[in-house]
Amino acid sequence: MMLNQKVKTGFLFLLICFAFASFILFMETEVQASKSETLTVSQVVDETVSYYVYEKNKALTDWEEVVALKEAEVDLSSGWDFPDWEKESLLGKVLGLGVAGLDPQNYNGENLVFKLSEQKSDGSFVHVEGPLQNALAVMLLEQMKADYDHDKAVEYLLSIQENSGKFESVDATGIFIKALSCYSGDSDEGVQSGIAKAVSFLKNAQLENGGFGTDEASKKHNANSTAYALLGLLAAGEDITDPGWQKNGYTIIDALCSLQRADGSFAYLLESSGGDDLSTRQALWSLAVLVQQGYGEYEVKISPQNGEEPPLPADGSVTVRVEGANGNLLNKAVDYIEGASALDMLISAAGSEQVSVEGGFINAIFGETGKSWECDGEQLTTYWLYYVIREDEIEEDAFNYGADSYLVKPGDEIVFYITAFDSNYESKTFFPKLP
Repeated sequence: MMLNQKVKTGFLFLLICFAFASFILFMETEVQASKSETLTVSQVVDETVSYYVYEKNKALTDWEEVVALKEAEVDLSSGWDFPDWEKESLLGKVLGLGVAGLDPQNYNGENLVFKLSEQKSDGSFVHVEGPLQNALAVMLLEQMKADYDHDKAVEYLLSIQENSGKFESVDATGIFIKALSCYSGDSDEGVQSGIAKAVSFLKNAQLENGGFGTDEASKKHNANSTAYALLGLLAAGEDITDPGWQKNGYTIIDALCSLQRADGSFAYLLESSGGDDLSTRQALWSLAVLVQQGYGEYEVKISPQNGEEPPLPADGSVTVRVEGANGNLLNKAVDYIEGASALDMLISAAGSEQVSVEGGFINAIFGETGKSWECDGEQLTTYWLYYVIREDEIEEDAFNYGADSYLVKPGDEIVFYITAFDSNYESKTFFPKLP
């Protein structure tokens, strides 16, 4: 009788211990789950920095990666492999060299800052190509307190702005706001008006999940446009978490962080198979600036690891062809996705890691980039362009849009091809033959 009582008492004691241990384990699991479900902006930044450390092994290939990591307050003084500066553009070289601890005002005996500051009669910079790069040049020259004609530079930047307030695209608008904000202390009403109009454009272009596509007609947000828009709005002094910048309870921060992958990188689109270099470095740049401006403890509402469910393919398919300088690189039919641009479908077909895009322009597909050379005394330059075949005819309306802005339809065939121009931008290339 006494033995049975002892057995019962011992069993009860073990049961209580088991229950208590289970409770502790349950509580620990709940705490771990809550941590994984809610990340702060600072934690998102830390995960992306870890991606560069452990996944990329501290090997950097672009000036923007250097700038983004520096903004994230990463010590780059030792153990990091920097890009080959000789292969960078003048702008990228000056931007990256300073961050990397080298002097761009005395690099191999040349003052690269002075060279960058040289201007044309319209105020744009001689050694910089395109409006977006000119805006970046202004940001850099102001940071370095360089001597150049500010008034002419402002005049040029404002000449790019459309009546809607847009500067070429959502991406460019964000960078232009950041550039013009360098002069926000001036009394120039044109600068203040330009910034206000650009901010108003971005407010109208914001999507229902809080993010941004390449322009006001886009239906899906992407990392690049959202990141650059965020940089511009922060420079303009906007409160990113204000209800006026929320859509259905989501902020721009939530939308951008929904594109982070488990390894810490960022994908261009929700349905992209993995992260890509351009999206990752631009996302890190904007998120690092967020932390600097006091948003580090903001809790992201959309899990960076999971994000939203990607949209289901709509009925029909789209064929994507890529014609390189020496032959066909891709000919693939992929499921049509509603609201997708020509660029979106290229990324869907080729994979985000095979497409390099900057400011809405395609730099490389499958590693093939544009180049310049001299042929029979004539300077030629190649670029990636595209056209659309719809119902066996070339769709002329597509020529009015960049690949990141033109919305395709089921049954379309999109042809991306390398084309050559002379120094007067006269085309030297025929369309690839229709199959």
